[in-house]
Amino acid sequence: MRSARALLLAAACTGLTGVGCQRGDPGKAAGPAASSGPAVGAAGVLGTIQGVVRVPGSLAPPQGGQHEVPTGGTQEFVFGEQGGGVAFVVVADGQSRVVHRGQVGQAYQEVGDVVLSRDGRRHAYAARVGGTWRMVVDGKEGVPCDRVGEPVFSQEGAHLAYPAKRGGRWHLIVDEQVGEGTRTRILGPEFSGDSSSIAFLEAAEEGDTAERGRLVVSDLALKARTVAGEGIASFRLDAARTTAAAVSVDGEQARVLALALARPGEVRRSPVYQGADGLALGADGASLAYLAHRDGRDLVVLDGREQQLPPGADVLGGLVIRPDRKAVAALVGIGEAVSLQEFFVGGRRPEQAYREAAEPVYAASGSLLAYAASRAAQWFLVVNGQEGPPFDRIVGPRFSPDGKKLVYRARQEGRRFVVVADLNGRTIRQHPAYDQVFPVQFAPDGKSVAYGVKDGQVLAWKVEPL
Repeated sequence: MRSARALLLAAACTGLTGVGCQRGDPGKAAGPAASSGPAVGAAGVLGTIQGVVRVPGSLAPPQGGQHEVPTGGTQEFVFGEQGGGVAFVVVADGQSRVVHRGQVGQAYQEVGDVVLSRDGRRHAYAARVGGTWRMVVDGKEGVPCDRVGEPVFSQEGAHLAYPAKRGGRWHLIVDEQVGEGTRTRILGPEFSGDSSSIAFLEAAEEGDTAERGRLVVSDLALKARTVAGEGIASFRLDAARTTAAAVSVDGEQARVLALALARPGEVRRSPVYQGADGLALGADGASLAYLAHRDGRDLVVLDGREQQLPPGADVLGGLVIRPDRKAVAALVGIGEAVSLQEFFVGGRRPEQAYREAAEPVYAASGSLLAYAASRAAQWFLVVNGQEGPPFDRIVGPRFSPDGKKLVYRARQEGRRFVVVADLNGRTIRQHPAYDQVFPVQFAPDGKSVAYGVKDGQVLAWKVEPL
């Protein structure tokens, strides 16, 4: 299905060093993912953000909000979403150590990706010990396993889950509770927003390139299990993590499934299509959009309504549901050009075509649309058709909570910085430049932004005014 295949570019369109959504790029399927929602909660976050200035440990000064990074052998850096900590891996003499909040962990032969809780205070990673792997959670080693999957924390950080293979069978491990063994792989555990349940895939046999299995919703004790659907390769949660959506495939037929995690036995099923992909959920989980294919037609579907894509069109990047749930925006490619289009509304013509474009986003009112676009070698912000100043690259445009400003990250001549723009795309403020700038969060007061930076050998958490 042409448009569905093109949609899989979404995961590749968000990196500051990436190329955006460009006609002709090869697609790559992504695993289970949750919709991105508000990054900073309302309670206690300012204290969490500022608390990073007093992280103990030999690699962090007692005050100043900075970490000194050792030279050589340092791998990727990970900041807590709310700024409460940062972690990185240092490799020396064939051994790997994780540094979290200034504390240097034990040496291992090899470690996997480090995952932090949203508040940055907890961390987990897989480590190889001899011929086995163990999940290391807050410095404590778990049970020996043949293989372990990527860990995931619950929203408040109290719980951790990961898949593990032991004795030829896969298990889901939640905290210290080990689930029933299965011969099939377990993929993508995701906690509900209230941490009362967890969803995951019991996938097809290893070696089966389809990698489709059962979508299971369970309590955290892994005792009360509900199989919500079969023939599923991935699933998606809304921002509040109350609703799951997935595509169920049976031979040549596909249906889109949606269910509330609190009531996993009540599954809503779409009509039969010959293919479906590109699921998008509204922020509250009440709306569902996707791409589908039937009888030679490529369709955009929103809450059961269908609209045909223009002839020869591909959807590049994800669908975005308008906050009032009456329309869907998408970047649509025809030939060598990409333009932003809205579906299910009349009177709005496609915007100007560009060579590349990425990351469309609505203001909370739904009246404004912004995205990143490229002409020749330069990128700029586009807000309702108005272009901002050019940079080498921009990513992550987001409206402020009051809808009066936008922020995005930009790169120019090898340096990265945060830009605050007005609703015409014009720059209001350009924050200081660094070697690296990590995703931007809004503070609860709506007047500040917070983000991690790396400059030379220093890591720091910055809080800057809008």
